[in-house]
Amino acid sequence: MTEKNTETPSVDTTSELSHAHDGPCMEGRGYTVGGFIMAVLAVLVIPPIHGLLGGVLGYIGHRKGDSLGRTAMACSLAAMVVGSMVAALAFRSVA
Repeated sequence: MTEKNTETPSVDTTSELSHAHDGPCMEGRGYTVGGFIMAVLAVLVIPPIHGLLGGVLGYIGHRKGDSLGRTAMACSLAAMVVGSMVAALAFRSVA
């Protein structure tokens, strides 16, 4: 009679799942997301402050390895310009 090994090999799936999304771009992803949020705020509220903050956050995200950091920086600076133009037109029509 031969005995079969019925034990299933134990696999630690928690360590595989926790590192599934870790990559070179994930370290700076928070800064990049912050840069995009600041880009939206630059159009709506205080364009110079939010636009510059978004540009800095996008730059930091890019330096930390996120490939979208440059895009966040460019969007924030463009949103600063657009927000300033919208604010100038809004104040012109009020006065």
